This record gives sequence, structure tokens and C-alpha cells, in this order.
Amino acid sequence: MSKALSFFKATIIVVIVVVAAIATGMSFLYITKNGEHTTTPITITDALGRAVTIPYGPSRIVSIAPSVTQILVSIGLGKQLIGVDYWSYQLLEYLNETYILPPNVTIINSIYPPNTTGIILLYPQIVVADGGLQGEYEQQFQHAGLNVLFLKGTMDTNFSQIESDILLAGEAFDHIKQANDLISWMNELLAKFNSSARNVTIAYIGWINPDGSFYSAGGNTFINGIIKEAGGTNVFQNLSGYPLVSPTQLIIANPDIIIVVAMYNYSYTLQLLNNIPGIQNLTAYKLHHIYILSDGLPEYLLEEPAPLAVYAVGMLDYIINGTAPHYIDTTWIKENLNVTLPIF
Repeated sequence: MSKALSFFKATIIVVIVVVAAIATGMSFLYITKNGEHTTTPITITDALGRAVTIPYGPSRIVSIAPSVTQILVSIGLGKQLIGVDYWSYQLLEYLNETYILPPNVTIINSIYPPNTTGIILLYPQIVVADGGLQGEYEQQFQHAGLNVLFLKGTMDTNFSQIESDILLAGEAFDHIKQANDLISWMNELLAKFNSSARNVTIAYIGWINPDGSFYSAGGNTFINGIIKEAGGTNVFQNLSGYPLVSPTQLIIANPDIIIVVAMYNYSYTLQLLNNIPGIQNLTAYKLHHIYILSDGLPEYLLEEPAPLAVYAVGMLDYIINGTAPHYIDTTWIKENLNVTLPIF
């Protein structure tokens, strides 16, 4: 083969490669311009109003709250989670879904206050935290050199705010379609479970003190939002946060239904309830409309502002209709509500 012919062929090959590269580049630019895909870092405003820059396609993500982990797993980031908090892992154990995470995932035991030293050792590209639970530690994270994205998390009081958290995570990690699919899934279940107002009053009791006073949920809490979504009315909706309520206030409210988080076990909780002065005169007590929630799924679903909370509306639907057992445990929840954390 002559040198001239070889040179000519080589030139043709170079031209083809260059043209292909230009075409590929134009295609990439077109896709990026139209918002379908990006390979550049994303700067986003998180739930605390902070500008956070997230590398494209991070493979080392740490989640330090169950409200956050549910969202990240559901929008398809489970295998990128190199570290999760203990309660997130426990929830996945209840659901038999730990396979969603990497087999060598690190379990973080302390999240309030957060174990920043342990998190640093994982070399995360991004840490995703709960603004309500861990927002006060923002400066601590910053001083530790950790890149942290805050969702509202436990600051959420209704499902619309959970959806905003989902969209924020979807945008931050370029999983927007998955985020929208998750929201659609939630709304489908809510349409199945929720009911219009049914003129039923409900008292929530989270902890009972020896003197009969107890902690409940006010009108600006997520638990109040669940009660409303199920068609009930929280008798303490005029209070705020998680107030300490007296037996007298409970007697005056006279709820139709009382929902109690179990303290240690069913019998001990029932004993504490029976010792609340005047409780025997309440409508809920007389009609045996007292429901005790075990730890595990019943408590998680009701108290955690996250995608799985849609099943809490279903649980309350059973309670309001009078078809739930008086002691609701994880087994009953799984058998009757078929709780599954979806992955999109």
C-alpha cells in the first residue's frame, strides 16, 4: 500500500471520528438543554434555604433519618447509600427489604446528636438529613467539612409537604421521573384509604406519666395531618407541638376514639390508661374504642412524615370503622395493609 493511500485512509478515519464526536457532543448538549439529563454538579436550595452543590450521580450517599431514607430508596438510590441510621435499617428489616441497600452498608447509631466523626470516616459525597430533627446541627456539619442536604423531614405536617421533599430529592439527584412516580403512587393509595370528614373525634396519646398526664399531638403536627386525612378530628388540634395534657383536658375533650403508643407492652400500657383519673367516664372508654399501637410498623407509619405514612391513613381507616384489633402490631399491619416501600 502506498504512503499516499495510507495517509488518505488515515485522514478519512480521523474525519469520521471528529464528526462522530461533534454529533455526540451536540446530542449531549441538546439533551442537557432540554432538561432531560445532566452530568454536571447540581446546585440546589435545600429545606433550610441553603445552597447545596451535589456531584452528578453520587455513589457515596449517607442518610441519617428514616424520613429521608424512605424517599431516597423509593426514588432508586438504595444502592448508593453507603450509610444509614439505625432506625432506617430497622424499618427495612420490618419490611424484609434490607436487600435494597448495599450488603456492606454502615449502620449509624447516633443521629441526634449526629455522629459526625463516624460519618466523616465513610467519605460521603453527600449526606442527606432531616431538617426538623437535625437542622440545629447545621453548623456542626459545616465545621466537620460534610456536604449536607436538608429535607424538611419531621417539619412536614401534611402530605403536600412530603411531596415537596420528594421533589427536592428528585431534583437534587436527577431522579425527577422517579420522584413524580413516587408521588403518583402515594396519591393512588391515599385515594383508596382516605375518607371525607366522619364526625369522629380522636385523642392521640404518645406517653403517659405516673400522675395521669400525657403527651399528645397538636394541630401543627404530622399526626394531626394523618387524623384529618383519615376523616377524623384531633381533639387537641387547638394546641401546638406535642403538648403535655392533663386528665381534666382529656375529660373535657371526651374523644370518641383514643389511640395510644404502647409503653413497653400492651398490659402495662392498659394499666397506665386505667389509672388516668376519670377515664372511665369517656365515650371512647365506655365503647371500648381504645387502640394501642405497638412499636415497629404501627408507630413508624403514624409518626414518620415519609412515603409509607400513606399506610397510616389506612390504619386509621380500620380504627375509625371499628374493624381494627385493640392491639395493633407489626404482624397485623403487614397482613392487612400489605405495606411495601416501592422503588421507582
